Amino acid sequence: MTHDSDADVLQTLADEWRRFSAVECTQDTLYVAICSLVAQSSDLLGLCLQTRPEQRRPNLLLAAIHERVLAGESHAV
Repeated sequence: MTHDSDADVLQTLADEWRRFSAVECTQDTLYVAICSLVAQSSDLLGLCLQTRPEQRRPNLLLAAIHERVLAGESHAV
């Protein structure tokens, strides 16, 4: 059984975020910007790796951000 290196996993995850911005949310410039930012940030991708593999989907983080904004969450971002 082979295990992907951390770099391979991060690259695959970054590719998924890029694909999501290019295919799934092209009409929402904010979501495209967030996806691009995550794809370029090893820190943010590393945070994604702290979740279960099935929860590493871009739309889940975008939905969580959306919910926090609607709830009036105050954050510097």
